[in-house]
Amino acid sequence: MIEFPMMLPLPLRSFRPEQTQTACASRRALVKIAGASYSVWCEWSGLDIVAHVGVHDVELAGPDGRKVHHPRQVVGGRSIDYRHYLPELARKPQAVRQIASELIRDLGPPFRQLWEELVEEDGPRYASRVFAKVMQAIVELGRACVVERIESRPPGLPVLLALSQAREGRWQHEDYLRETLCAEELSRNESVVRNRIRVARFPEMKTLDTFKFSAADGIDAALIAQLARCEWIREARNLILAGPVGTGKSHLAIALGIEAAKRKHKVAFVRAADLVRTLIEARDVRELGRIQRRFANIELLVVDELGFVPFDRTGGELLFNLLSDRHGRRSVVITTNLSFSEWPRVFGGDEKLTAALLDRLAEAATIISTRGKSYRLRNRKGHPKEPMRKESEVSSEQTRP
Repeated sequence: MIEFPMMLPLPLRSFRPEQTQTACASRRALVKIAGASYSVWCEWSGLDIVAHVGVHDVELAGPDGRKVHHPRQVVGGRSIDYRHYLPELARKPQAVRQIASELIRDLGPPFRQLWEELVEEDGPRYASRVFAKVMQAIVELGRACVVERIESRPPGLPVLLALSQAREGRWQHEDYLRETLCAEELSRNESVVRNRIRVARFPEMKTLDTFKFSAADGIDAALIAQLARCEWIREARNLILAGPVGTGKSHLAIALGIEAAKRKHKVAFVRAADLVRTLIEARDVRELGRIQRRFANIELLVVDELGFVPFDRTGGELLFNLLSDRHGRRSVVITTNLSFSEWPRVFGGDEKLTAALLDRLAEAATIISTRGKSYRLRNRKGHPKEPMRKESEVSSEQTRP
């Protein structure tokens, strides 16, 4: 063959077509490449990652020398390996329960058998608490050590005690007892918070994380963060959110109520019209005293949409008495679309009663005035954008009472 001497030698390894690029891991330890998202170790959050993008797979190399491999995803796809989030999952048993099937899939045997054993023993809530401790053991000891301890533990020996032996090299019954008590305390705290939120009867779950401060006019994010610490509730202070419809008043009221429930405060959410109707019906059946005592035990009462529906003189007096009884003892959040000068028409035109109520509510209250057009209206498809206002108009609006 004449051509043989002219042929080049074959490369030592096969050719692998791939593209190399640099990407930054997000706060959620995700890297976005070609429209798809891939998980990386949570320790890489905010760091630059070198990505080798092949036809069928993606290799991600971190600054610590470790590498992560994922199958190539289409645009909009996600490839998540929950082993990358073990340090975070170790602190969040509730998250463990929510992603248990995917987490067990990624961890492999014998963790599926362990999960099923724990669920059968005491239910998924208990299993998620123990599993969070197992995740912490994987972070501290490594997966191989944890697997060996799980598979070699004697029948009936609790898994946390087996892992405690691996940590210290001897049986630590005190450590096991402490871990168990901590898990039980965490479970009870979670149960109390869930019950507080359920009893509050929020119309929907709205949190501060989902509130768009950039789109809110007149709302100070730093002030809301301070209110979220709930010190004002312990001081029996009030909060009034006043402004046009659709400017975020109810969202903030619900979100702050949820923050209070998370701190184990007793919270109740009710619309003003429903509250007045409840008081009138209770009075008619001679149950008003019982209803008033029930509301007196509520540490934070959220009264939404005051001013949407006017009350007659009787309803206004009942609401006045309920709110006045809380003065200096319990906190109230009120959302309203009316200015203070318009409140008398809500209370049957009784200006003296309205003035007395405002005096009590505003004496120890934080007043937040929202402005602008409805957020829902601004985001409606096809709605024209609001024209830019002059600086003088904005300044005069901010100083308006």
